[in-house]
Amino acid sequence: MSVEIDKLKYVGVQKIYEKTHIPLGFIRAILDEDFDIFTKIQFSGFISIIEREYAFDLSNLREKGLAHLGEVAESSVFVEPKRKKSYAKLYIFLALIIFAIALMFTLQDTQTTEEKTQTKVDNTLINNVKETIKPLETITAKETNSSNVVVDINESTVDLNATKEVVTAIVEEKIEEKVEKKKVKQSLVIRAKSQVWIGYINVKTGQKYSKILKGNLALKAEKHWIFSFGHPYVKIAVNGKVQKFKSSTGKLYEYKDNSIKMITRREFKKLNRGRLW
Repeated sequence: MSVEIDKLKYVGVQKIYEKTHIPLGFIRAILDEDFDIFTKIQFSGFISIIEREYAFDLSNLREKGLAHLGEVAESSVFVEPKRKKSYAKLYIFLALIIFAIALMFTLQDTQTTEEKTQTKVDNTLINNVKETIKPLETITAKETNSSNVVVDINESTVDLNATKEVVTAIVEEKIEEKVEKKKVKQSLVIRAKSQVWIGYINVKTGQKYSKILKGNLALKAEKHWIFSFGHPYVKIAVNGKVQKFKSSTGKLYEYKDNSIKMITRREFKKLNRGRLW
């Protein structure tokens, strides 16, 4: 066992956690050289953090751990593998442009149709008024006096301006509803002011991700996620609104359908096919 490991054991698991924010279980595993619970990225990342915070050389421990995991140490912990070029994003972008153009023409057609309907309503009202006035004009002075004619005309007159305002308001309301529906966009952002280890899993596919985070991490809000954090001092924003929780010790969460909640270890294992990680 190396001198550095002895020194770390002397410092103690709790003190190491307070300085590095690495989860306690992972720290114990490193000190006991129990490598089975790690992935390559996790193990290398935690070793790098400890080396940086305590100025220790843990290269022997790193090599031993990676050999146990059947992996070869990489030069950089957070270098992601190169991905094959994909034209999926380009196709999606073009589809969105086509959809936006189609929506614009649809709204224009709706406005034009409503304007025609409005004109038709107004013309009908005007014709009705004219038809009402015509027989009144033919009434002779012998049959009635002029004051009665004025009264009849006023009683038969329709408020054309009020009707026009009602139709316009209905059209504008429908257009605004379509525009508002288009503006709605889901978002899911993890915010960490201090450095923290974060593990997140796609519940549907079972695919796992982990990283050391300080700042913001945006994820796809339409997916079903579960989270495991190294410490509870993390904020989660859903559609721009930061979610607040009563407990200050929660480290396991579930996100689904624009809703985030704390879950127990048992619930986490159930969603993660019986595994805690």
